[in-house]
Amino acid sequence: MRWPAYLRGVLAFSVIGVLFLYLLMRIQGVLPGSLGFAATDPDQAFNTAASSVTNTDWQSYYGEQAMGHVVQTAGLAVQNFVSAAVGIAVAVVRGFALGQQGYSLDYFQPRPANGLGTNSINTQYKLTR
Repeated sequence: MRWPAYLRGVLAFSVIGVLFLYLLMRIQGVLPGSLGFAATDPDQAFNTAASSVTNTDWQSYYGEQAMGHVVQTAGLAVQNFVSAAVGIAVAVVRGFALGQQGYSLDYFQPRPANGLGTNSINTQYKLTR
């Protein structure tokens, strides 16, 4: 599969995820397990759906006070897993693509980014042909 077809597949999958999650939040009031919550406002539903699918998970609401069980489990929890899986799949495909171009990953060396005791890791790669 060439990269344009792969890109279209990843984008289509992400768009379907946004639309599904948006629809789920918009019909929340009629779903079983909605805990009596009304449908989410359109702008809030789109913002939450887009941020969940892109794995930024920005929330401007209290989940337990705005989302029912179905939206939280079938929508938000699934997208938290799927969005990370899409990112890993893109990284793996990129690694295979580099290998087919004749590059090899000589070493992978994680090292602390600074001496301030933070948990951030700066990874160092050496690509050779």
